[in-house]
Amino acid sequence: MNDLYIEWETGHMNIHMDLFFPCGIQRFKKLLKIVELDWQHEKELKEKLKVHFQNRISALVDLWKENSRKYYDFKQKAADTTSLIESRKHPNGLPVSKDELKRAKADLKEYTAAYKKALADAKRNKRFKEQFEKYLESL
Repeated sequence: MNDLYIEWETGHMNIHMDLFFPCGIQRFKKLLKIVELDWQHEKELKEKLKVHFQNRISALVDLWKENSRKYYDFKQKAADTTSLIESRKHPNGLPVSKDELKRAKADLKEYTAAYKKALADAKRNKRFKEQFEKYLESL
């Protein structure tokens, strides 16, 4: 785990960066004020924060792309399954049996839940990425 150890005249603080971030901008500004109290190591601490933010941004971009891909894959599977249920025929024209129809309806529910979750995850990752970019600007 990435830790940020801050020590000043009257005390010290250990921040677990993986758990602390992302946080609100006000909380981040308070952290920067505490970092400034450790004036001997201020540049090192800010550099460590900067590196951590850059690593998290690149990881979040990768996750965002992966979740976007999952979203489109599941969305397409849901659309294919919907057309199968509505037409009650396979793409090659053969009729769908009752068991296959039942399974297709269950699959449709799974695909719908999966693409909604992938979309929510992609949006959350994008929002976190933007938050880390704001942190970098504040540094």
